[in-house]
Amino acid sequence: MQELSEGVYHYRVWRPGSFEGVSFNGTYLVRDSKDGESERVLIDPPPLNAWEFEHLEALGAPTLIVITNVNHLRAGPELRERFGARLLVPAADADRIPAEFKDSIDGTYAPGDSLAGLEVIGLDDQKTPGESALYDPELKLMILGDALIGTPGGALSLLPEGKFADVAKARAGLAVLCEREIKTLVLGDGESLLRGVRDALLSFFREVSEVELTDVEHGRAPKEGQAGWYVINMADAQWLSNDLFGHWCSFEGQRYRFTEVGVNVTVVNPGQAACLYHRETCQEGYFVLEGEATLLIEDEERSLRQWDYVHLPPGAAHVLIGAGEGPAAVLMLGARPPGQGIQYPRSETARRHGAGGEADFDTPGAAYGSIPGLVRPNPRPFTWPLAGTE
Repeated sequence: MQELSEGVYHYRVWRPGSFEGVSFNGTYLVRDSKDGESERVLIDPPPLNAWEFEHLEALGAPTLIVITNVNHLRAGPELRERFGARLLVPAADADRIPAEFKDSIDGTYAPGDSLAGLEVIGLDDQKTPGESALYDPELKLMILGDALIGTPGGALSLLPEGKFADVAKARAGLAVLCEREIKTLVLGDGESLLRGVRDALLSFFREVSEVELTDVEHGRAPKEGQAGWYVINMADAQWLSNDLFGHWCSFEGQRYRFTEVGVNVTVVNPGQAACLYHRETCQEGYFVLEGEATLLIEDEERSLRQWDYVHLPPGAAHVLIGAGEGPAAVLMLGARPPGQGIQYPRSETARRHGAGGEADFDTPGAAYGSIPGLVRPNPRPFTWPLAGTE
């Protein structure tokens, strides 16, 4: 089993003759409750091999088996008998349960119900009337049976048209998924999406539209809750700053967030650090647009000038500091993979430049907790080309 995130596991079974050769997948959730007991939920389970049985039992036998549509009973009845778990099916599919499995069904559920903290979302006009999605609002996790199929490359598709009474209505019935914020899309058939879910859904609906820009404090930013493309000029975008680490334009604003790559332009004065000395588990990059800077990397110092590019692989401890006679502007890029990690190692070199903490820290909150000054919107602090910052 693959652990997608804490308490969320996934396993795959390859079946000859399956739709376009995609895998059949099962999902296992281990969910702690307030009273200390855990609810262990198995969703749309294909048959398990000996190793998967062993792993499942090590995590704790399932207490609940949830089927998202009648066609995904799969190994549910067999595993119910083996583990003594309750097996639930959509109420709208109850009369479609094959006769040999009717005695295995312990109950039904309906849209709006909550199953071990999972919100049940009904999907209209699908191949069966009870087709349901399960959503975890805390993890931003959406679980589907085969309402959507994950194909290689992160794309989404429907089952063959013959599975639906009206394929156009079936597609429209999935639009409700776009009403939720989804970081991880776990699919019962094919490749699940661990990032880029919003873009994949918009591509599926072929509605990649322009995001509205809205006025915010000291600038403009993309409207919260929308997804798609937009164009924003750095002079119009919202700039942020705090007392120690200069000014930066994220192009996202404070409430909109790119899902896969972070981008900003940071402006620092001579001797001013852009942030604290740190290392991340993902790739970053710096491109000097104007001015001079000093790169501290792995406790070494390197001078940077206009048009220098710095490649920062995962694990490289670093920070950028302004240098020269005037401000420096640097384009900063950083990947945002699922499970991204960051550390703030103690460095005497960084401390001499005012960019190091007093100890090793493992979270931004711990590292920046004693730093004075809040991040706040400010008017754009310079003219271009740079002539000095306020």
